[in-house]
Amino acid sequence: MSFDFAAVVRWLGGVRLCDHSAVERQARWLLLDTLACIVAGLAYPEPRKLAQRLERTMRGEVRWPGSSAMLSAPAAAAAGATAACWHEGCEGLARAHGRPGLHAVPVAVALGLANRATFDEVLTAILWGYEIGARAGEAMRIRPGAGRPPDEQPAPGDQDLLFATIRSPWTMLLSPLVTDASDFVANR
Repeated sequence: MSFDFAAVVRWLGGVRLCDHSAVERQARWLLLDTLACIVAGLAYPEPRKLAQRLERTMRGEVRWPGSSAMLSAPAAAAAGATAACWHEGCEGLARAHGRPGLHAVPVAVALGLANRATFDEVLTAILWGYEIGARAGEAMRIRPGAGRPPDEQPAPGDQDLLFATIRSPWTMLLSPLVTDASDFVANR
């Protein structure tokens, strides 16, 4: 699969959402879908407790609906992404092997609220984050053998190093040394 990252960045740099109603509509759906998953996720005790713990050390001006925790933008992004992921109802982009909205929406909304950004600025940030995450996800899957197109299902021989090696922040530095780079499925 050929990937021209510079072309994506050039395209995104020139996008004005008001000129692309279909793109704006999808960004709004992505925002609503992810916000709904954040609210639903915060109904679970674990994400709610995480937000409360983050508030102790990273208090700020951002509060997610369904939570009483007042968080800094980074803490709100972490709590929002965790809550949305916990609920597991978020959008997915199979060809990107994940959910780019989970990376883009909580960060864009949290930073937007903390910096009093306009709605259009937040949607544009979501678009940027989603597109970059989606294209990077598409580019990461490397299938052995010629002519086999990537798909959303992990298979023996997949070499998705980003997903396989980053299991937690604590193991990230050691992961490349202990990851079988030739087989994603075999990694535990």
